[in-house]
Amino acid sequence: MIDSPVVRMGAVACWMLAGTASAAAQQQPFHNIRACDGTMSSLALAPIPEADAYAVDILDPTDLALRFRDIFLAELKQANKTTRPDGNLVFRFRSESIFRGITSRLQVNPTYRGDQGATSASPRTEEDETRELIQSDRRSRRDVPTSSQEVIVEAELRNQETQRVIWMATIHCDPLTNDRNALMRFVSEIFVENLGMAVKQKPF
Repeated sequence: MIDSPVVRMGAVACWMLAGTASAAAQQQPFHNIRACDGTMSSLALAPIPEADAYAVDILDPTDLALRFRDIFLAELKQANKTTRPDGNLVFRFRSESIFRGITSRLQVNPTYRGDQGATSASPRTEEDETRELIQSDRRSRRDVPTSSQEVIVEAELRNQETQRVIWMATIHCDPLTNDRNALMRFVSEIFVENLGMAVKQKPF
């Protein structure tokens, strides 16, 4: 076996490149492997208390609903959010797609205004336009049958202490995989990544 400075340097270079590639693969966010193409719209109606724990409210404890809840809670934990069954910040979901069955005990209300002091005379804002977008999206789904493969999920975050909806969002996308677990994880990551933000038809 030949042992020379050139051979040793080549071996070290190969080892370093392999280690770098491995580290990059481990650090790659899941949603870089896109499971769905679509958009997200959301409304931030009030500040989210940073110290409060999160929970997910599920109406019908089917295998699919419980799996989605577990995946979503895992994504919250991955984002360093505290979760507890009795958490004050409660997520509720509604789906009229392949996620059908995850609707909570209280249906998501996309027309709810977090600021009860608002009046009809208030000037139109970006929030109003996004709310109307969410409403029109729901109306269009009632009027036109959607593809059985289309992913449509709405989320609502409620502060149980104040009984106010403080954030809501809707995701509308076309799957790029038949792996339902991958789709649920992808949708969960998109929600958590944009938690607390207000966006209008943000593509992903």
